[in-house]
Amino acid sequence: NQPHEKKRKTNSDTTSNPNELNYLTENGYNINLSRKAAQQYQWNQRYNELLNFTKITGHARVPRMYTHNPRLGNWVRHQRKSYKKLQNGKPSGIEEHQIQLLNKVGFEWDLSPQPWETKYEQLASFVEKNGHARIPGKFPENPT
Repeated sequence: NQPHEKKRKTNSDTTSNPNELNYLTENGYNINLSRKAAQQYQWNQRYNELLNFTKITGHARVPRMYTHNPRLGNWVRHQRKSYKKLQNGKPSGIEEHQIQLLNKVGFEWDLSPQPWETKYEQLASFVEKNGHARIPGKFPENPT
């Protein structure tokens, strides 16, 4: 009776589903992915982390220096840079289906400060509804 050996799977382009890959790696399988599949796997991992972030916070604006998950903050910044390159006609690592997935969760591609007038209109709306301008630090209707 020989102890059960974990099987080794190589050249696996057959799956890029992060749940399948997680199951295999967690159960001792050594997965040698192609570079493209490995990048897709990592992208899916960060995307799932973004989904969890949006469930907790109600938005997809991960801080650049996100102390709870620095990799996610860096990944989000990288997605914005890649998208900007694509918009400028330059080679970019981001793919159309990834853009669609990010759009689906309300990802904001440009975080430049909003014009003063927009913020003023938001304040005026708050005052009209509440009769005062003392907005709480974490006002749920406008998390910016």
